[in-house]
Amino acid sequence: MQCPRCSTAGLQPGVPCAQCAFTGAPEQVEELGHVAYLLGEIDTWHEVEQGARERLRRRYQARRDDIEGALGLRPPPLTPQQVRELQRQLARLAVLDAEVVSWGDSGQMSAARVASLRATIARRTGDAQGRLAQAAQPELAPDLIGDRLEQVGYLLQVAGRAHGKGYFVDRAAYHAVRDRLTARREALEVEAGLRRAPRATPAPRRAAPAAAPGAPPPKKPREPITWERVSQTLLSERTLNVLLFLGAFLLMAAATTYVVYNWEKLPAPVQLAFIILFTLAFYGAGWFLRVRMALRASGIAVTAIGSLLVPLDFYAIFLAGGVWPAQAWPWVWLIASAICLPVYLWT
Repeated sequence: MQCPRCSTAGLQPGVPCAQCAFTGAPEQVEELGHVAYLLGEIDTWHEVEQGARERLRRRYQARRDDIEGALGLRPPPLTPQQVRELQRQLARLAVLDAEVVSWGDSGQMSAARVASLRATIARRTGDAQGRLAQAAQPELAPDLIGDRLEQVGYLLQVAGRAHGKGYFVDRAAYHAVRDRLTARREALEVEAGLRRAPRATPAPRRAAPAAAPGAPPPKKPREPITWERVSQTLLSERTLNVLLFLGAFLLMAAATTYVVYNWEKLPAPVQLAFIILFTLAFYGAGWFLRVRMALRASGIAVTAIGSLLVPLDFYAIFLAGGVWPAQAWPWVWLIASAICLPVYLWT
């Protein structure tokens, strides 16, 4: 029996090969020899039509690959993740090859160094293509910005290693390559929303001519009133603060009036629910103004109004009756004070 790894004759079943120390299940080794013989004989079967011979060839080749994989003579089939990674590796190598050519054309790297790098790239490309040759390759994904960012990062790593080995003609050449790749990466990060776009540098203002001694300073021209300026003024934080303070005062007055004059018209559960929800609404509005709208002063003012309503709530509940007796007013005031203290400290 012939060794399937080194083709040495005289392999004994269950005994390691004397040349390469290969060993495997005897039935699989024997079957592999039969399949190899059939693959070699298919081309001589002229009485079988060409289409049938090709189907048999594919069937025997698949069986040969399975046996070789079981015997450890062939690496296991690639997973979809490994196939995708090899495809991305090929894309990175193609980008690197074009970049290395540009380094040589710009004089930043000598021709001999460029040839050495391109030979390494070609060897790695061939290895990746060889591994992909026997795998079912899915459809390539579109050129995503994340892949381009990864490619630029890979170029920066290769450029750094090449600089460490002295591949660039001088330090200035490496710095130019690094700065160009860094600028490309930052532009991609801005496009992907990972970085804010740099602000445009304002053009330098021309210096105004010096005024003559003793002459009055020129008056600043008055800006015209436009709808844009009016809307900015109305929507400014100062205007919003004034309106919110005024609205809080009116709501406070309305709440007090309602409690004093219209309290007996509502049933007790509705009164209690209205009082609690009305007070919590002020705390919610204060939080919204402080956190979401970034109007800290306005949020504090609205929260303070809600805190002022807490003792009024106790007074209104006491007036409604049914919860505390009339002679329990000192205890009601004590409970209200005990609750208002932590509320005021928290707000």
